[in-house]
This record gives sequence, C-alpha cells and structure tokens, in this order.
Amino acid sequence: WLQVGYGLSKFRMVSDFSLKVNLLKQTRNNKIPLDVAIYGNLGIDGRNEDNFGTGYTFTNRFSYFGELMVSRKFTHWLSLQAGVSFTHFNAVERGYEHDKIGVHFVGRARFSPQSSIIINYDWPLIITGIAENLPILDPPKPNLGIGYEVSTSTHVFQVFVGTTTMLAPQYIMMENQNDWTKGDFFIGFNINRLWSF
Repeated sequence: WLQVGYGLSKFRMVSDFSLKVNLLKQTRNNKIPLDVAIYGNLGIDGRNEDNFGTGYTFTNRFSYFGELMVSRKFTHWLSLQAGVSFTHFNAVERGYEHDKIGVHFVGRARFSPQSSIIINYDWPLIITGIAENLPILDPPKPNLGIGYEVSTSTHVFQVFVGTTTMLAPQYIMMENQNDWTKGDFFIGFNINRLWSF
C-alpha cells in the first residue's frame, strides 16, 4: 500500500523523491472494483545556482507533481489505469507557465508470468484559466511510450520507446517538445529494486 522512491537523472541533475499511497485496493469479489492511489513527486534541480537568475533562493530549484490514479485489473493479463495530475514549478523562464494539469492513461498486457507490454500516454492540457501567459509559448507535447517489462521477485526491468528523454513526471508534463506524430522517439531502460517488509 506504500511506495517510497528516489531517483537521480542526468537531465539538469534532478533528484526526485516520490511517494505513492494506495487508498483503495481492488478485491477479488469486486466489492471494491478499483484501485485508487495518490502519487507525489518532489524534484530538486541540481544545476549550478547561476542557472536560476537573480533573486535566487534554494526553493527556486523545487518542482512538484501530484496525481490521482484509478486502475482496474480486468483479467489476469489486462490492467488499465487513468489519472489526473497537477504540476508546479517554483521558478520558470520568462514566458513559461508555473502550473500544468494533465491526464494520463496506462495499459498493461501480461503475456507470461514475468513479462508484460506497457503502453502509456501523458497528455498536458492547455487550460487558459490557469495560464499566466497567453499565448502559451511552446506548449508541451503529449508523451507516448511503449515498453517491455520483465519482473522478478526483487527487480523490475523495463526497456521502452518513448517521446521524452526526461524521467521526472513534472518535466515530462511541462517541457516535453518531442512529437510522436513526427517520429520523435527515444529508447530507454529502467531498473527498479523491490523490497517487501
């Protein structure tokens, strides 16, 4: 019911701290038909403070991402998830937005006890009611990802093709400029270590 994480990426040397809490768990008898979870992420930009302009304070480095996720396991091999998120950056370049609302869709098809195919789509919405600058400069593009996952009792390995090079979700939602309709795809690899207590 609880997941705590830490990640470090070369992109802007971002350290991200994450927390996921399951609020509801789907039951076998469908008395509770869905999983409901909340996910939060705090990113800290690790670049030199010269990158933050005048009036720098440490909190200029902070960015946040929060998501409410609803998922359901339909069969032993098919699970689907949808979510809505809010992203905030404490400091942005002039002309860009501090806040972004997005929607997310994930599908997972398991074809063996350890192997799955995963498809995800992250869609940053253009909502003029929260926009600070109109027109919005370089609005972020949706992220499309397709991956192959292998699970063991202690690790999850993922190889994927996606339209973003960023790992922290707030950067994907705010800054992705790669367009999957134009063939802007990249190859990535993740390893997750699992502990059970």
